[in-house]
Amino acid sequence: MRKLLLLLFLVWPILASEAQEAKKAPKPTPTPPPPVALDAAFLAPDLWQTPASQFVEAHKDADKDAAFGWLSQAHDAAQSTRKCVTFLGLPVVQSVVRFQGEKITSVDLQLYNRGDAGELDRPSYEDLVKKAVAALSAATHLPFAPRGRDASGAVRADGVIWAGPQTDYLLEYSATKAPFRAEFVRLQITPSLRAKGMLAASFEASRKEQAGFRGPSHVTRDPAGGDVVIKDVPMVDQGEKGYCVVAACERLFRYYGIKTDANELAQLANSSAMYGTSLQAMMESLKKLTARLKIHVRTVYEIQFQDLISDYAKEAKKTKDIPLSSDVYMLGELYAQAKPDVLRAARARRKGELDSFQRNVKTRVGEGVPLLWGVMLGVLPDGSKAKIPGGHMRLIIGYNDKTGEILYSDTWGPGHELKRMPLLDAWAITTHLDSVEPF
Repeated sequence: MRKLLLLLFLVWPILASEAQEAKKAPKPTPTPPPPVALDAAFLAPDLWQTPASQFVEAHKDADKDAAFGWLSQAHDAAQSTRKCVTFLGLPVVQSVVRFQGEKITSVDLQLYNRGDAGELDRPSYEDLVKKAVAALSAATHLPFAPRGRDASGAVRADGVIWAGPQTDYLLEYSATKAPFRAEFVRLQITPSLRAKGMLAASFEASRKEQAGFRGPSHVTRDPAGGDVVIKDVPMVDQGEKGYCVVAACERLFRYYGIKTDANELAQLANSSAMYGTSLQAMMESLKKLTARLKIHVRTVYEIQFQDLISDYAKEAKKTKDIPLSSDVYMLGELYAQAKPDVLRAARARRKGELDSFQRNVKTRVGEGVPLLWGVMLGVLPDGSKAKIPGGHMRLIIGYNDKTGEILYSDTWGPGHELKRMPLLDAWAITTHLDSVEPF
């Protein structure tokens, strides 16, 4: 029973509650806006000389343009929020421009992914890849070269490369083979290695590899206020789909400099846009990739639902409240029965586990390692819109001993980079804690 509960708990609660509201009051389908073409922006010869702030300012108009906005206050990425966007006549379901300082470093266009666009049959998937190859060849006037399957990513995606004097284009696509399921078709546009010079590019890659990841250098400490926080974890916005687990993992990998994204991870873990991701499936998949991605994966804490039932019953007896019923099939249903004050007291009974939780947070944050934090939303004040209890994945990125707070971040875009919660509340809603770090 316990394994079943944990396997099914990561369902994004906001989606469920919004779905219930939609059933009560169906709304007419609005007329979609006309598509906006990104061709001029991303085929411009001066793209790589355009300052980041100038690019976002020039393309922020939601009525006439792609409505690019900053993904976070770090201003290291901007994402289009417009629904109807095309590139070379091809549909674009997600577009992100990444920056380093004021320089554009890459453009990532999702021509298709299962999470945003739903299922795609084999003929349609293969036709999209063929159309993308033809459109890029015609627009760039460059020959293409098959790259083959990528052995360095989370999945071995196929790829085709167009190498130009100023710009390189990499088309990658992946599908689950048996039974067939289309996963993604994406295009990455980057400054040309040829423009950098092969020697300079080789030296830069070698220098990054030698430098490695130095976690403590990413940690900032505020002696006056008390905050200890990992400062530069990239933001990934999961959008309107239940991709909190894979989006949180993508943020970790981008922070570590590991090449993978949420759609690759969704393929590995069999994620569902509506029902989310099994945390157990995600962790087991990552453990199989430790050698390829050069990561350590470790479960730090996992809630035992029988302990929760027992501890809650003892506290409920003191307050003459009703104990939790174990006759449920999802962890959210168990939490839905809990009263906040009784839940806090019940969880606080496990003082050894609470101390271990706090100690692990302080140790890992001090090492510059964010923690994957499984929580149950909709039970205590948690900064979400959840109306019913449901599982969610966050990143713990800091702590404050002076205020007794856990500092965390959600995969919901701007405004969710750094948030706070009292330690006892954070512990009360914790269902899982996992560590993923490079070696």
